[in-house]
Amino acid sequence: MGRLCSEIILWLRQAGIDVPGDVGVANLERPSAEGTMAGIDPLRGLIGGAAVELVDAQLHQNERGIPAHPKLIAIEGRWCGGTSVRRQ
Repeated sequence: MGRLCSEIILWLRQAGIDVPGDVGVANLERPSAEGTMAGIDPLRGLIGGAAVELVDAQLHQNERGIPAHPKLIAIEGRWCGGTSVRRQ
């Protein structure tokens, strides 16, 4: 769990708020699928792989410079549950 997320949970608990009983806390860009903080794993390895494939395709097509019509690649993240949210 990232330092800031740990601090947020600590602040909430010091204020008398039960995590996850009263409020759930999730990290929108969870650093990894491991740990106790719930959130979204952005799957950085897949993003990097897709970027390499895109550049490789451009090189094979002799494309150079800034493309006239840039491409956008999206990789859907994966929800990772944790002890910072209640189970459904």
